[in-house]
Amino acid sequence: MVCQNCGVPKAPMATFCLKCGLPFAAESAGSTPTQVYFQMLPVTGSRRFWSLMLDVLLFWLTLGIGWFIWALILLPKAQTPAKQILDYVLVDHKTGKRPALWRVALRQFIPVALAVFTFFGPLYVITYTHEVAEDLTVPIGGTLVSALLLLIDALFAFSRQRRRLFDYVFNTSVVAGQDAPL
Repeated sequence: MVCQNCGVPKAPMATFCLKCGLPFAAESAGSTPTQVYFQMLPVTGSRRFWSLMLDVLLFWLTLGIGWFIWALILLPKAQTPAKQILDYVLVDHKTGKRPALWRVALRQFIPVALAVFTFFGPLYVITYTHEVAEDLTVPIGGTLVSALLLLIDALFAFSRQRRRLFDYVFNTSVVAGQDAPL
C-alpha cells in the first residue's frame, strides 16, 4: 500500500504516512477511514506549542511538585498534564502504539525541563546572584542555549510531519485522542 497523498510506501503496521502524516485507510472491517483519520492525525504545530506553554504554566502554578506528581501518574498513558487536558497522546511514529515507558519519560520531561530552566534561569540570576557581570556568563549562557534549543524544537512542529525535534530523537508523534478537536 502507498500513501494516496505523496506516494510513499506504507511502513509495516503504520497507521499514517511517515512523510506527510496523512492516515492510511483502516484495514480492519469494524473501523472506517474517518475513524482512523480522527484518531491518528498528528496535532498541529500551533497546538503543540500551546500544549508546551500550558505544561509550563501548570508547572508554575503547582510549584513544580504538583505537575511532576501529575506527570508521573500519567506516564503510562503517554501524556503530560497538558496533553491530558487537551486529549493528546504520544505514540510511536512507526506503529501508532504507545512507546516504551523510558522513551515516554525522556520525551516528556526533557522539553519541559528546558522550558522551566529557560524561564527560571533569569529569575535565579536576578534574585540570587550579586556577583560581578563576568561571573554571570554561565547561568545566562545556559539559559540562552536552552531557549534556543526550545525555539528550534518548537519550529520543528510546524513541519509537514508535525513532529518536534524531540519527536524525531525518540521516534514519536503526538496525536489527537478520540474526543480531541483536530
